[in-house]
This record gives sequence, structure tokens and C-alpha cells, in this order.
Amino acid sequence: MTMRIWNKVLSIELIIGMVISIGVGIIVENIPQLYWSRVCWITLAVLAIIFALQIWGKNNHTVKHVSQWLSNLTLILIFNFLIYTAVSTINLTNKSLVLVSSIVGLLLFLVVDIPVVVVNFPVVKNWFMRLFMVFLLYVNDIYNVNRFLRP
Repeated sequence: MTMRIWNKVLSIELIIGMVISIGVGIIVENIPQLYWSRVCWITLAVLAIIFALQIWGKNNHTVKHVSQWLSNLTLILIFNFLIYTAVSTINLTNKSLVLVSSIVGLLLFLVVDIPVVVVNFPVVKNWFMRLFMVFLLYVNDIYNVNRFLRP
């Protein structure tokens, strides 16, 4: 796939992430086991800023570079947090879908970070920062696996 298609996939992921953070932010306020409603709204703000920077950065190289670095540092954590929160919310609200939603969540953990890595990781030229980004990706994926909340 070309870089243009990966950029579109990442933009679609950002839009879906914003929609999920709005939905989960509204639903989570009524579930006492989940206390992440404010984090969902902060996530929405960060995703909106990154999306705006990506649109604005198409013609400005500096803005594009800032957008890629901000994406490198936050999107992996945000997308995995949204998957974890959405699956935990589904598990707590609908007991019959626990197995299905957990399997879908695990599959999403494997797929959702690919556009972020393909689009934004090439901007990192320093070997130490690349190692740090891979470490961040690894630790975040390992931490969230099999930790979905169940009723």
C-alpha cells in the first residue's frame, strides 16, 4: 500500500477514535467500575488536535513534523486505551457478549497500531528514540492484553 492510503487509514482511525471516545465518555459516567470518563474527554481533545494538525500540515512541513511526533508519542497509548475501555464497557453492560467482544478487542490490539507505525515511525531517525517507540508499543500491548473488565 502507498503512503497516501496509509495516511487515509490513519485519518479514518482518528475519526473512529473520536467517535468512540465520545460514546464511551458518555456511557462510562454511569458505570461505577469504570472511572475513565474524564480521560475519554482528554483523549477526544488530543485526537482532535492531531487530526487538525494532520489536515493543516499537508502544506506545511513543520506542522506535519510536529503532528508526526505528537502522534508517535500519544496515538499508540490512546488507541489501546480506547480499545480497552470500549471492550470493558461492552463487557460490563452486555454479559452475553463478553467472549466475542474480548476476542475482537484482542484482534484490534494487533491491527490498530499498524497505520501509526507505518505513517509516523519513519520520522524518528535517532536509534534510541526508535528503540523507545518500539518499547512503548510493546509495553502498552502487553499490559492491555487479557485485562478486559468482566461482570
